[in-house]
Amino acid sequence: MILRRAFVLPAYRCLMTRLHLRKNMVVRQACVVRSALSNLSGVNWQTIVESEKMTVTPKISINDGNLVVHGKTVITGVADNIVLTPGSSGLGLVTGAFIGATASHSKSLHVFPVGVLEGVRFMCLFRFKLWWMTQVMGTCGKDIPLETQFMLVENEGEHEDRPTVYTVFLPLLEGQFRAVLQGNDRNELEICLESGYWGGVQPAGPGMEHYETALAYPVQSPGVLGNQPDIVMDSLAVHGLGLVHPNKVFNFYNELHSYLASCDVDGVKVDVQNIIETLGAGHGGRVSLTRSYHQALEASISRNFQDNGCIACMCHNTDGIYSAKQTAIVRASDDFYPHDPASHTIHISSVAYNTVFLGEFMQPDWDMFHVSISRLLNEISY
Repeated sequence: MILRRAFVLPAYRCLMTRLHLRKNMVVRQACVVRSALSNLSGVNWQTIVESEKMTVTPKISINDGNLVVHGKTVITGVADNIVLTPGSSGLGLVTGAFIGATASHSKSLHVFPVGVLEGVRFMCLFRFKLWWMTQVMGTCGKDIPLETQFMLVENEGEHEDRPTVYTVFLPLLEGQFRAVLQGNDRNELEICLESGYWGGVQPAGPGMEHYETALAYPVQSPGVLGNQPDIVMDSLAVHGLGLVHPNKVFNFYNELHSYLASCDVDGVKVDVQNIIETLGAGHGGRVSLTRSYHQALEASISRNFQDNGCIACMCHNTDGIYSAKQTAIVRASDDFYPHDPASHTIHISSVAYNTVFLGEFMQPDWDMFHVSISRLLNEISY
């Protein structure tokens, strides 16, 4: 199958709050505004490789089997079926490129080794459970966790005239497929391409017939299961949940939100969003179903809540992150536990590093400032 060029809206560079991966090391963030990929025939995988270096010269290439970024070898032994396509300057991707992989046949799950990653330092954001991301540091391919959705690689400069280069890998969506990164025991960076597979709405409930609701049985991806099995999901896989047909989900959201707005509610928090990725069978796959739900949700929010009142929660998959176009606020990590001091440092670290990625799409909610009603009233009284 032949790789075609995907379309991505401008990638650009900005200075953000500085985050230290370790002492004396400061990362400047490269960021992508939005991605809108064309539907491609065949099975392909796309990612942006963005170099964080102040230059307008495209210097990302595959030379002699190595992925080279601004003179630094990032990956060695690049596989023969890996193809690199330079970003178009007209799209603002002068310093970026697409990496694609070709396959001989179609299926719902592909894993492509890209090449060997060794002798570098990197930070990954990966989904440690179905709902949430957190960070991990590493030095070689086998340190890359399953379900990695963002990776920042550092290649240190040997001399003053060869500065340190930072490279960002962003797995994207393409057609009905989404991509994630992972490593293997041979220190290879792999790209995993997959598609096809709340308590829901009661299918037989009175007044629910026009939503064309049906029982659906969640199927989790191998990467999520490999990181953290979930007993709740095991139960749902047996008992099922009620799924509103994607062609009717706008009606469902609109009727719910219009009622809430009539009661002077000015916004909603939409929880458990990533459940949709497990219900794609029969609806064109997980990416297509997620996209349909997000379009319907945001259309209803726009109609019923004039201040775009929506907080996205339990939503740290790229299916949703790249499909959402208007949602303004996203929960940045798993819950904050104010009465468990041992968890506070972990929580702050997680939300800070997740913000490096999520902050380019929405305003991250760090979920960590709790106060009792009595204390709040007492302070207001003063």
